[in-house]
Amino acid sequence: MEIKYFQELKRYSSYEINSILGEKFKNHIQELSLKEIYKQDSNGEFYFKYVGLICVEDLIIAVLPKYLEVSTSEINEDNLSRTMRALKRYNRVSIDEQLETLGSQEEKYKFNNMFSIIDFIFKDYIEYNIYENHIKKYELNGEGEINWEYTIETQNTHLSNKRPVYLNYWTNDSESNDGDFIRSLHKHILNLCVDRITKSEIQKITQILEVPEISFIVEEERLGELEYQIKMIDNELKIQYGERKIRLLKAMKLFLNNHNYEADENLLLLGTPTFHTVWEKACGDVLGNEYNNDSQHHKIISEKTKAHWKDLKDYKSSAMRPDIVYKTKDVFYIVDAKYYTEEGIKGLAVQDIAKQYMYHQALENKEEDRKYRNIFISPGNEDKKFSEITMPLFKGKIIYSVIVDGNKLLKSYIDGKREKEEYLLDLCSENL
Repeated sequence: MEIKYFQELKRYSSYEINSILGEKFKNHIQELSLKEIYKQDSNGEFYFKYVGLICVEDLIIAVLPKYLEVSTSEINEDNLSRTMRALKRYNRVSIDEQLETLGSQEEKYKFNNMFSIIDFIFKDYIEYNIYENHIKKYELNGEGEINWEYTIETQNTHLSNKRPVYLNYWTNDSESNDGDFIRSLHKHILNLCVDRITKSEIQKITQILEVPEISFIVEEERLGELEYQIKMIDNELKIQYGERKIRLLKAMKLFLNNHNYEADENLLLLGTPTFHTVWEKACGDVLGNEYNNDSQHHKIISEKTKAHWKDLKDYKSSAMRPDIVYKTKDVFYIVDAKYYTEEGIKGLAVQDIAKQYMYHQALENKEEDRKYRNIFISPGNEDKKFSEITMPLFKGKIIYSVIVDGNKLLKSYIDGKREKEEYLLDLCSENL
């Protein structure tokens, strides 16, 4: 087993790629290019638009976030472990959203969430075991509840003191339907999940997934083709009301669609091409984001930033939405989590800057004795103040650009910890 480290978006020549990855990788370039994970720029150089693990036969490609340079073996492994644990935490939320929106946005989730789907399926099995439906049956003189209606219909009645007496009675019972199609399909999917992980030997690098030691005997020919399997899951969804079963059935459907979409059986992706969403979520959780659709902040922003068109049947645009808003006793924070490098921060679009000023304008309450801090927060290797941004139109209002230790923030996110209240305030107060 080999592991090769790369940095997200860093450019590599064709010679470097071939030297590092060799012939094995060439067989999978087309598939990765189609998924827009492996790309070529206008100068003919290649890069990975992706963070996480790419398993190709017995070769494992680890792509670190763009703020982390490839370093020594020990540092690389530490950075990879932290990145994958952050992805796992994020994916636990991501898979919930996918299961809620499955159907209306199914196409959106092809390929890049296999990591979260497999993790969910393993976690469900470890907690609840195999999917099962129970068959109702009657047991003669059993220990369950007596079914008087069936007993009266089928048993001889005897009289004792002019009262009916039954020498035998039927009780309600049930048993698992071992021949159930969905149960067999669940076993088959679990086998496929375990096979994909063990074949890639990924567990030798990181114990990021809790893989059950299972191998079920399944008559695969009975399961039919993908279209039939999906149809059977849809039929089962129509008759189930329990939340656990519905979520599992939707996860099984997601897995089958993704598994079928990944035509290359020797390729396994455990990561994301949109790590910026992980960064935004991590920043929000660690800083204590208070902005959501039910918050007062959302109500204010919605009222003040929707554009109205006269004589167009009261048409209104959608409202703007800040990344992170939270208050402490003395400070009101408006934060935009930017997954940018230092060079990227220098190239911030004027629209991004103007938008932050609009949030400040909308949320500012001049009657409150409170400071306002408008901040761009980006990942790096240390905590530091990067710049201050001003615009003559908004005189006296500063937007602070700060860089935070990406590893430190991700660790806090993984551990479910909050940063101290003055964390960003102290960074904004630093001298440049």
